[in-house]
Amino acid sequence: MAQNLVKLREKGSKKGEPYQRPALVEADIDVAIGLDDDKIFARLSIGDPKADGYLRSECLVHLIRCALKGENAERYNRLLPVLLKRCERNLISKISARIVPYAEGLRDVILQDFATLFVEDLGDPDEGILDMFECKFNLAFSSLRIDRFRQEMNHFGRYQEPSNSRSASRGDDEADKLARFTDEDWLILPQEAGVLKHELHDAILGLPPDVRKALILVKFYHLKEESSDPDETTAAKLCGCTGRTIRNRLKEARKQLAPFKEYLKK
Repeated sequence: MAQNLVKLREKGSKKGEPYQRPALVEADIDVAIGLDDDKIFARLSIGDPKADGYLRSECLVHLIRCALKGENAERYNRLLPVLLKRCERNLISKISARIVPYAEGLRDVILQDFATLFVEDLGDPDEGILDMFECKFNLAFSSLRIDRFRQEMNHFGRYQEPSNSRSASRGDDEADKLARFTDEDWLILPQEAGVLKHELHDAILGLPPDVRKALILVKFYHLKEESSDPDETTAAKLCGCTGRTIRNRLKEARKQLAPFKEYLKK
């Protein structure tokens, strides 16, 4: 039987209580931990989550943690790549080069972030660093991905073009790619929007391109409309217009998105 998890809930009615695996995950783990390496490895070829014998990602996390603790290098080296491959497929669908020019590198960084958690978990088992991944893997990995994505977006918002590195036109071109509103921008829409996210997403896509770009740069990437500092990256600079023009475009965006004004307040 799998050991109980140790990480404590930080919110909700069960605050202060340890995380608990869903019953199906618990049952899968109980079966898997009784299998030898050959049987475990045979089940790795089952790719359909609905098929009998499929190893859930939550189960793989548990088996990898056990392999590390038991110094079973063969099992660890066979299981981890399978889990990382699943994570990679998720990242390819969520982080596109249409949004982040260095998407491939960012996906690699996120995979490294995740792999590092296993090392940290082994060094500090009482913290339960990976416990959430044994309960709801997709939710835990999404949180990891979103945190790193937002860090990159915040970095972009503070970015200043080095005068001796590349031309302003090249920088503006990359910023233009970032400012195209696509599926990954779901990550930075207001969480409070809830079920209205789909409608808000479609409404923003329906804006004129120059209006949409101004809105995204100011509202979602948190750039200033304009600045007296010639070296500061602003929406006006990236759009090649004045601050007044940006404000007019934002006014037009607010007009067209009036039903969603509650979620577009600064």
